[in-house]
Amino acid sequence: MSSPAVSICIPAYRQPDMLKRCLDSIRQQTFTDIEVIVTDDSPGNEVELLIDSYKDILPIRYKHNVPSLGTPENWNEAIRQAKGKYIKLIHHDDWLATPDALQKLHDALEAAPGSDFAYARALLVYDDGKEWLLPMKIENLERVRREPEYVMVVKPISTPSVTLFRNKFMYDNRMKWMVDIDGYIHELYRNPAIVCVNEPLVKVGIHAYQVTQECEDNKEVDVKEHIQLLDKLRPGILRKWLYYDYFWRLLRRYNIRSSAELTDLAKGFPVHPELYRMAAFQSKLPASLWTKGIISKTGMFLCYLTSLLKK
Repeated sequence: MSSPAVSICIPAYRQPDMLKRCLDSIRQQTFTDIEVIVTDDSPGNEVELLIDSYKDILPIRYKHNVPSLGTPENWNEAIRQAKGKYIKLIHHDDWLATPDALQKLHDALEAAPGSDFAYARALLVYDDGKEWLLPMKIENLERVRREPEYVMVVKPISTPSVTLFRNKFMYDNRMKWMVDIDGYIHELYRNPAIVCVNEPLVKVGIHAYQVTQECEDNKEVDVKEHIQLLDKLRPGILRKWLYYDYFWRLLRRYNIRSSAELTDLAKGFPVHPELYRMAAFQSKLPASLWTKGIISKTGMFLCYLTSLLKK
C-alpha cells in the first residue's frame, strides 16, 4: 500500500466536541489522499470513543499516550506516527475553513519543489461567535525569508494549524509557549523558501482552555523560553537594534532588574550576557519611569550603544 500524500496529525486532549468539529471539516475536504492520526493525552476514553465512530468514515489511526506527553511532545508523537509525504498538524480545537483548504496547501508545496514549508492565513473564532481575520503583509514574508528571526517579532505564522510541511520537522519538547516560533525560525534557517497561501484556510478556536491562555503573560514561562530561544539564534543577533529592543521590552514588561532573577527564571539554561546588562541598566531607575516611552527608548538606546562600543 502506497503512502498517503498528506498525514493529518491531530494532538488531542479531551474536548471531543471540538475534535468532532475538526474531523468533520476533514471529511468535507475535496483532497482525499490522506491519513488521519490522533494522538491523545486525555486521561479518559472520551476521545477514543469519538475516533471509533469515524473509523468507517476516515482513514484514521488512534494512539492513547500513557502517560500523557504534554505540549509539544504530543505533537511530535503524532508526527512520528505519520507516513505521508507532507505533514498537516492541526490542533483538535481548530478546523479547516473551506472544503478545498487541504488541496490548496498541498498544491502550493507541490508547485514549489524547493520549499519544505507552506502556511495559510487564519480566521480566529471566539466563543461568542465573533471572527477576526489575521492580517497578512507580504513584505513581512520577504523579510522572514532573508531574516528568519523576524518571525519572533511580527509572528506572521499564527499557529501550527495553518502549516503544511515535508515529513522532516520536529518541535523542541523543552518549550511549550515559544515552541512554534522556535520551530519556524530553525526550519527557515535550514530552508528559507517558505510558501504562503494568502487565504484564510484554517479557523482557530479561541477559548479559555488553550495552552495560550495558560502561558500568555506568565513570566516564568515567557522569560525562560525567550532565554532558550535567544541561545539558539544566530550569533550577533543582539547587535541588531530591532532584536535588542525586543528583549529590552521583554525585561521591562516583567520588571526584571537583577542578574539573580534572570538566572532563576532561566532554570539552568544559559543566559545571554547582554540580558544581564539590560537588567542592570533598568535597575538604575524606578520601574514606573521605564513605562514612559521616551525614557525607555532613550535608556534602551544608551544600553544598546554601550553594548556596541564595548565589542
